[in-house]
Amino acid sequence: MHRVAIPLVMVALLALGAVGPCIVPPDLSLFAWSTVVNNGDFMPTDQCDPASPGAASPPCRTFNSYNQPSVNMGQLVVFRARSKGGQGIGEPVHGIYTRDMATHGSVVRVFDRDTVVPAPDNLGATFTEPPSFPRIDASSDTVVSRGNHAPVWKVVDANGTTVTQLGTTGIYT
Repeated sequence: MHRVAIPLVMVALLALGAVGPCIVPPDLSLFAWSTVVNNGDFMPTDQCDPASPGAASPPCRTFNSYNQPSVNMGQLVVFRARSKGGQGIGEPVHGIYTRDMATHGSVVRVFDRDTVVPAPDNLGATFTEPPSFPRIDASSDTVVSRGNHAPVWKVVDANGTTVTQLGTTGIYT
């Protein structure tokens, strides 16, 4: 019975597919694309005001490399990006950024390598590397990201000797 039933079911499925509804591609005129950032945009940093990039030293950096973005229902986009680095310009900038595409607002730095890690941090550590894929809440502007950094907590014994330093990564909102 299986020898007959299986081929009959396969023929029936193929026939249904052949006479089923056609898939129509979406009308592309319904989509309006907007640039969030590109390689010509300046990265917001402590050393650079994108409104007057010539006034900064070291020079302002432009975005260069991007990871997958996340976007919420309010059109707030969050993404990880980097600048170029190397001889004469120093280390690249790495960070997590947002841009409100509903208002086409400015790019906002969430954190980068110059940002001090929030409490508890008795060492004044800064972030060293953001992850590749920050997330955003679907219905609010809450952004969440893992962050790597130098140790943030120094433990000292009763004699004043540093016993250990700990805390080299965390989840931040």
